Amino acid sequence: MKKLNLGFDFDGVFTDCSKLKSYAARTLYNKEIPPEQCNWQHIVNGGILTAEQYRELQRQIYGERAFVSRTEAVPGAISYAQRFQQAGHNVKIVTARTDEWAYLAREWLLERGAHIPLTATRRRDKTEACKGLDLFVDDDLDKLIPLIGTVKHLYLFSWPCNQNTPLPREIQRVRSWYDIHTTIGVLSALGYSYPLI
Repeated sequence: MKKLNLGFDFDGVFTDCSKLKSYAARTLYNKEIPPEQCNWQHIVNGGILTAEQYRELQRQIYGERAFVSRTEAVPGAISYAQRFQQAGHNVKIVTARTDEWAYLAREWLLERGAHIPLTATRRRDKTEACKGLDLFVDDDLDKLIPLIGTVKHLYLFSWPCNQNTPLPREIQRVRSWYDIHTTIGVLSALGYSYPLI
């Protein structure tokens, strides 16, 4: 069996950032942010928060334990990632978090029994960290586009805030961890040896 090198973003693929951003906006600024508006484009360009407020919101939800402890996993994220590992595949997380925020992400994973290597690119491009991957999943199209030509199979994890974003032909959409599992099964049919577990 050929082992696949599988890569995933952390925030928005392993964790549900929409709920956390909505909670933080209510707590910090008494503002309501619907799930379909939980990204920079909608929050800042839409006038809900200023750029400075949004950066502080991010600093709080990614860097303060009080908020990190409230972070919910995307359904299936931990169990499917563990199943991929048990099948002999290499699973890693590549996040644009800073080192400090990555430390808290690692703690969050370990608290849930997930032993998954995590690489932090410190807000830089993910290309170098993704070299050698067969597949990468991110919820931010701007992080995926630079990976075209580096990672063969690129997927945008869908949320209400990105569901209408047009995709280049090199990037496909997945809507759940079950979709990711199914996609890997399809890759098996294209020559990748992957058991449907």
